[in-house]
Amino acid sequence: MTADPRRELQAFAIVMFISALLLLLFDFRGSMVSAHGLTAKQNSRQLPIETVHASATGHVPTVGLPSARQDLALNFSSTLADEPISKRAPVREPRGYRNLVCAGENYLEAIKAAFEGRTPVKKIPLSELNNGWTRQNTYTEDDQFNSIQRRWRVPFEALFGQEQGYPPQKEIKPIDLIQDQPYQTLLGVEIKEPTVAYSFGFYYPSRNLMMSTSSHSAVEKITDRFQGISKDNRNAKLPTVSALSDLMWLAWNIAAPPAPQELRYIARDVVNNDETSAVMNYLFARDSADPRNVPWPGLEYSGDSDEGKALLATPNGRATAWLLIDHAGEMDWRVPSRQLKVNIFSVFGSYCMLWDMEPQSPRGTVPHRRKLKRADGLGDDDFYFYKDKGDVAYNEIEAALTGCARNVRDYEPSAFQNGWTRVSDIKEPLSPTWARVLRDLGSPATQDTTFYVEMKHDKDFTNNQGQPVAKLPRLWLNAELNQFYIPSSSAIIVDNIISPDNEVKKYYGRDRSQAVPSNQEINDRLVPPLHRWSDATWTLWKEKGGAGNLRYIGHDLVANADTESVMHFIIDEADKEASDLPFPGLAYGMDSPQGRALLGTPNGIGAARLLIDRAATLGRREIRIHIFWPDGNANYPCMLIDMAPT
Repeated sequence: MTADPRRELQAFAIVMFISALLLLLFDFRGSMVSAHGLTAKQNSRQLPIETVHASATGHVPTVGLPSARQDLALNFSSTLADEPISKRAPVREPRGYRNLVCAGENYLEAIKAAFEGRTPVKKIPLSELNNGWTRQNTYTEDDQFNSIQRRWRVPFEALFGQEQGYPPQKEIKPIDLIQDQPYQTLLGVEIKEPTVAYSFGFYYPSRNLMMSTSSHSAVEKITDRFQGISKDNRNAKLPTVSALSDLMWLAWNIAAPPAPQELRYIARDVVNNDETSAVMNYLFARDSADPRNVPWPGLEYSGDSDEGKALLATPNGRATAWLLIDHAGEMDWRVPSRQLKVNIFSVFGSYCMLWDMEPQSPRGTVPHRRKLKRADGLGDDDFYFYKDKGDVAYNEIEAALTGCARNVRDYEPSAFQNGWTRVSDIKEPLSPTWARVLRDLGSPATQDTTFYVEMKHDKDFTNNQGQPVAKLPRLWLNAELNQFYIPSSSAIIVDNIISPDNEVKKYYGRDRSQAVPSNQEINDRLVPPLHRWSDATWTLWKEKGGAGNLRYIGHDLVANADTESVMHFIIDEADKEASDLPFPGLAYGMDSPQGRALLGTPNGIGAARLLIDRAATLGRREIRIHIFWPDGNANYPCMLIDMAPT
């Protein structure tokens, strides 16, 4: 059969068409893959914060990721490094960062108070290390010393000069402590099984520097071993020396016995704690030119910056804070809130941290402290103690307004059924003094809108752990809350308050056979959930129709010895006669030491706690505190806290 040339031509054309079509499809698919790769790189800056944290270390985890996500992760570091900081997409703060800033602020206030001699010195004899602790020689090989030197040679040369630099090995004292023996607790209970807590470190007396290389606290070990253990039961199992800060201080005393007070630098080598690393990752990604490589000096922050506060409150920073708080009396004089600074940097992929505590005054000098005499003659009290408590409270108020408030519980009036008795709830006129005060303020009260509520805690109750607690007559005899609530005048007038917390302390203080419980133990076991003045007052204020309109809190006839002492001191300083001070008396804002001291007293701190816990409802307020003498009574002064909305 003869072939048809036309059919052969048609067949050839079909084959060529199909081949061309296949080539087009191949090219199109390839171009799509290329475009996808380009898009992935362009969008790499929009990765979630977890990827930002990982890539900032220079070691991007890609195992288990789909191939496209691997490409994104691998491209991120180079993309971020190539971008100028000013042009980068904002890096989100890690979860809890603002809370760390707030906690760091409180640590700074506590450090300042400790160095001003306003907190007890925690002196622990070296002999306490015989209670279950063993000193071991973990670092014995030259390469172990050399690895530390490679990471810290440059910082040492920058701090101490080229000639001094990193000290020779003979001047370095590795001290490793491990809790590997049976021990006694603070309560004298014998514990056979050791916690296996440890603190490893290098100590450099010639450089006034200590370095923690690895640690795991007894608190963490016991918490891990007994899942769900309460704080009280956990603390009851701790050895007498358990805090990392105490172990570091005792090790420093071993390393530098002639002059342990000369300590200036605290270094943390190879930071691998997740919480601390997250903060460092965030700062590296936000502030460094190349997050993959942040050599010394890395990023430097002052202690009173938000970054410094957040780092101080991390697990790797808290040991530094507590070392300063508990052992300030054994160290040189400093003003850490102004001079504490921290450097964070990375070396060979490892994160490091260095705290510098530069001395600011000659050792042993303490600012002149004016003393005040208690009105009841029970002894001296320190005006500045209350002023500093007021400083802390005011800082917490400001922090709460920026979103740093702690989570608080709103109670219903039914919560008073747990151990409380409503003795009276009536409409009753105010005393002539307070009726005149509210009238002068332009918020007159009428009997129809003035509610007097008298509460007494005199029944069995259930504590915060859900456990029944039997009433103790001596314990609860005087716990009461008697106040006027005047929503129409935006005012609460305190008649008499004695908190359950104070009654617990008085009860155990009278019973010398038992130790006075800690505040945490009281809160967990020995009082009902609704026990704080601020919570109870807010609950009753809402019940009577009040809300965010609360402005005035008055204290009638202040009999608290501490508050009265501060009030008399201020009156004496103003060169006034107490009995010649009718309202408005003496008034002080929060820009004065007198105002801060009054806020820090037992009668002022409750109002501060209200503003902290209810910041979302009450908002920003301008606080002004009046102290004055009531009509026809020369025995006790009065206080009015004016919280004007701004």
